Amino acid sequence: MYITEGAGSRTELAGVTVKGKTVILGMQGGKEIVLDGEFEEVKVASPKTVAILKGGIIKNLIVCEDGEGSALTAENGTVVENLAVYAGVDVTGGKNIKQAEIASEGVSMDEKPEKITIAEGGGYVAFRSESGDDDKGNTEVSPKPTKVPEQASKPTKAPTPTPAKIPTPTPTKAPTPTPTKAPTPTPTKAPTPTPTKVPTPTPTKAPTPTPTKVPPPTPTKAPTPTPTPIPGQQKVFYIREGANGANDGSDWNNAWTALPEALERGAIYYIAAGTYGPHIFNDPEVGSEIITIKKATVEDHGTDVGWKAAYADGQTLFTADVGPIFQFDSGYYRFDGQTGSGKSGHGIKIYNPNDGDGGQGTVLRATKTARYLTFEHVEIEGCNWREDDTPSTRLLFFTGDVSHLTLRYCYVHESSSQWMYSSKSTDILIECCYFENCARGMGLKIFGSSDQMNVVIRYNHFENVYSANNFIQLGEHHCQKSSGYEIYGNVFTMTDPSAKCSIAIGNCSHSANDNVFIYNNTFYGLKGCGLSFDNENDTNIAANNLWVNCSRSPALKNIKDLNNSMNVYKPYIFANPDEGDFRLVVPLAGGTDLGSAWSVDPDGRIRGKDGEWDYGAYEFSRDDRPHAFFSYSTITGELSGYEPFRVNVDGSGSIVPEGCSIVSYDWDWGDGSKSSGSTAAHTFSAGRYVISLTVTDNLNRKDTRKLLVNVLPSEYPNLYLYLPMDGNCNDASDKGMKTNGTVTYDQGVIGQAVQFNQDTSRAINVEHSDYLDGFENMTISFWAKKNSVQKNIPVILKHTVYRIVLTENGIRASLYDAQGNSVSAEGKNIVTDTGWHHYAMTYDGSTIKVYVDGMRICCILRSNQKGSDKGPCNRL
Repeated sequence: MYITEGAGSRTELAGVTVKGKTVILGMQGGKEIVLDGEFEEVKVASPKTVAILKGGIIKNLIVCEDGEGSALTAENGTVVENLAVYAGVDVTGGKNIKQAEIASEGVSMDEKPEKITIAEGGGYVAFRSESGDDDKGNTEVSPKPTKVPEQASKPTKAPTPTPAKIPTPTPTKAPTPTPTKAPTPTPTKAPTPTPTKVPTPTPTKAPTPTPTKVPPPTPTKAPTPTPTPIPGQQKVFYIREGANGANDGSDWNNAWTALPEALERGAIYYIAAGTYGPHIFNDPEVGSEIITIKKATVEDHGTDVGWKAAYADGQTLFTADVGPIFQFDSGYYRFDGQTGSGKSGHGIKIYNPNDGDGGQGTVLRATKTARYLTFEHVEIEGCNWREDDTPSTRLLFFTGDVSHLTLRYCYVHESSSQWMYSSKSTDILIECCYFENCARGMGLKIFGSSDQMNVVIRYNHFENVYSANNFIQLGEHHCQKSSGYEIYGNVFTMTDPSAKCSIAIGNCSHSANDNVFIYNNTFYGLKGCGLSFDNENDTNIAANNLWVNCSRSPALKNIKDLNNSMNVYKPYIFANPDEGDFRLVVPLAGGTDLGSAWSVDPDGRIRGKDGEWDYGAYEFSRDDRPHAFFSYSTITGELSGYEPFRVNVDGSGSIVPEGCSIVSYDWDWGDGSKSSGSTAAHTFSAGRYVISLTVTDNLNRKDTRKLLVNVLPSEYPNLYLYLPMDGNCNDASDKGMKTNGTVTYDQGVIGQAVQFNQDTSRAINVEHSDYLDGFENMTISFWAKKNSVQKNIPVILKHTVYRIVLTENGIRASLYDAQGNSVSAEGKNIVTDTGWHHYAMTYDGSTIKVYVDGMRICCILRSNQKGSDKGPCNRL
């Protein structure tokens, strides 16, 4: 829902229940917006907004960077469960806020929330006491900001339960909007302004597409996560491996040693680190009352009776020899590991060491209705992901209705088939998770025939599918309608040599998908990288996606191509792709402004804040310092190859704040050598080196960019092109020279040979390469035969540089100087048959020599070139 300025001085929204995002735009000049009801998420996205929270519950209240100068009032009777602040605002009614995270300077409050955290970018909060004095104490400093302010349901650790009882409302299904054939503009009276074009250095010579301003399609109704229980209203129980007290779960001394068979609705179960067995969750549902299973931590463990800090050490592990580890026959459960993101640190782990035993759903299974399941900070692991004889199973297997499923900050990996299979379910939210190593089938297989699937997959990292159709498959076989998917801000990579797939994202066969929005994702190093859907329509849209280093340019089938970047850029645009860091180190301007619904990247940066939307998952962020950046070119196209390995670098794309300039570029090659200047080149011997560029601006501020070079030893270090012609024309010299063209093969002296018909193929033409600049000597040799004696046939050449021709009865080798004048060494009356002969030409910087069958037949002295000091090999 989008709220804009109305005709009067006050806009009121009362007595409503809103699921999904409520975005406040354009409420400026002191005009008020009054909210009274149940709101899942409210975003203040306009400066100087005056928002009065008159009553009800707001789960997530987010003040975006664009909300600078706003004033928020939470009147008595209002409950704000989570407040995330990214701009300077004034807050009244702080006591009605359960937990707040401050990631901006200039924030003031009348009273402290129950818990407050100062995140990165945040400053001290000025608290106004009754006497009017400022109070800046009692704030906790967080090591980093909330990962995803777009969904700020858990910016900090859950607070210690307090005795405040607030009933949780029964979730209500939001009305389903009428499906349309085309994207519907966001219902706002004020169109989003066209971003101002800012000249930005581009790391490649490819032209940057002009930004296209389009009306943003209506975002999918956000999936409703499991209702968050409010601390203080539940009973609290305790579970600890090895406990030997009364075994009644009343405290840590008398904790249960395992989850009890029957769990109590509305209760929290704190569980210590240790190893526990499988469980069937079949507790009868009571309205929307949640059962919460929470990993105990030093900061949040319930009672202190019997507590020891050692109970928090390590993971809470649920495991068994046969799956499923967890089976769900009823819903409304929440699992919170409290810590962990990416691939490490998760508080709860659910593990099946015998993936394949126990049938489908070897870790989590729900074949009955089990709605409102939430998993946060949970690791889910199988095994044998690349063993072809392992039974095809799934780690998460949901054939029952598990609508309102949420996976957040989870690590799902090592599956012998899919990571997750879901059918019959809508309202699915998967965010900030890491999926790794999936075998056959598809990674995520989300089936459903609803016209409002309401599936959001955002801010995740997907790594390696093996022998699979795709990373994500949507829809259902031969279904008439499967509509409503958002996939944005994700990274897709392949790091295992065996990883491969047909396409990256697609649909099940003959599935009628529409309203599929695939925005601002990064696809890196994929073998199989396209987007493909079966039905033609204009409502499937791919925009601002970034493909880099993929095996081929992606094909987009039945999805609108709206300003995507396909294999234009090189890996050096990323901070550290080898370590999975795909943040941009240079802006990639030219993306399409998609509107505020998709304007936040995985790190919480606002897209387009600098006037440009970047391609890919991450938005480049400018600040008040220089940013060192350099591109490179090598014979392999990568920073690895065989010695001697030449690297050309260009640091002219480095960024400085407006009004500043770079005064020096300093290069350190990592082998004791140094250079200066915006461009440079260096040749490495075998070894591992770090190239460093340090730039200094006119205010003496510095920044350094480093890249690793891996140079392998070579058996023949001076061999640069070797074409055995055995089944292909690939270079076998270890240098990775690129070859192309269509050839016809014939029998050679050793193995195969290439046949030139003098029509569609005439000779080997060597294209330009800066890699060999500076080489002053060379040898070219080959086996060849003619099918007719009376012919002059060129065999290998580089236009205006060198040429070797088989004449009617001999051979001629020519070199050209900088003015285009040639000098030739020619042997005549040497070859008078049509048999195989070995030919060679050498040049040592001054003399051209020609050999036939190992015997020198002529030589000529070549004078120095005038106007060139690069030598004849400079464009080999």
